[in-house]
Amino acid sequence: MSNAREIADAGHRILAFAQFNGQSGLSGSSDITISSIHAFNVSSVEYKGSSGLFRINFDVDAATTTYTVIITTSDNDDNLLGTGEIQIRNTAYVEFMFKAFDYSNNSVEDVNILILE
Repeated sequence: MSNAREIADAGHRILAFAQFNGQSGLSGSSDITISSIHAFNVSSVEYKGSSGLFRINFDVDAATTTYTVIITTSDNDDNLLGTGEIQIRNTAYVEFMFKAFDYSNNSVEDVNILILE
């Protein structure tokens, strides 16, 4: 039982969460701020260019850059599993390249990102 408690207490605090529309306002230009649907400790979500690069800016900075990032997609039954590759881990933000497509080869609509310290 003590091992389970140690694992549960070992830095698994939620640092930030955002759910946002991965297609909203994406015109191919860079530095577009995207409104999140649901967010915790996120000041803004930015689209950094047409290559699928997003930045999640934190309200309160992380203590270190050793946090864990989990990225998923949702919205409709046609979405395929996407991939998110972390580009930059910063105490004030995280940038990731996201690639996901549905069966019609469209970008997914909802992106969910969970950051754990």
